[in-house]
Amino acid sequence: MFFDADDEPNSVYVASHLKVLAGRDEPAATFARLTPDAFGQIGDVRVGLSTLQDDGPNSVFNRIPWAGAGSLGLPRSVFDQLGGFESAMIGAEDIEFCIRMWKAGIPLVAAPNAVCRIRTRESPRAVFRQRKAYAIAHVAIARAHWPMQDPIRFAAAQVKALMRVPAILFSAAYAYLAGGSARFEAADAVGSLVGYLVGSLRYRRLVFNIWGNSLRR
Repeated sequence: MFFDADDEPNSVYVASHLKVLAGRDEPAATFARLTPDAFGQIGDVRVGLSTLQDDGPNSVFNRIPWAGAGSLGLPRSVFDQLGGFESAMIGAEDIEFCIRMWKAGIPLVAAPNAVCRIRTRESPRAVFRQRKAYAIAHVAIARAHWPMQDPIRFAAAQVKALMRVPAILFSAAYAYLAGGSARFEAADAVGSLVGYLVGSLRYRRLVFNIWGNSLRR
């Protein structure tokens, strides 16, 4: 069972994970719902966080479920069977792990009452750095697991993502000039774009979208 050192699980976090895992006949992994801390909420805007897992797990390659590592629970035997997290990853190791878990046929199910309050980035600059690192890691994931995805569909997703770049940059520039909490959204979008560009050059694989429908989670 995982959560980051600066996160705050609720009082039934562990019990909720264990109840779901104990009630299943086959090995499985569980995930909790995530909620941002005070730094992640400015007015009605959640900043630096776009995967809350409110309605189910996230999805990569349009079909593979994944959840943030800080919300996962699973038997130690499953973790060892899959070889744990990939130590070479610079980020997004939870996505890569969940892809391998999906390939092994291990389901990812909700722990309904488990909620974890996570600490989000406190400045636009920190959000930019985080999103840049994530996007670089996403390119590494796409390179490693590309054969799993229909290449035509994946290529179409890249074209669609690239066509959206001018609009995203325009919106980001407007948000940055507007100031306030909007700058977090701008940092999120631009950080992702820069990271995908750096990752594409580093790993020699043009990737701007691993979700299948947008540049961001």
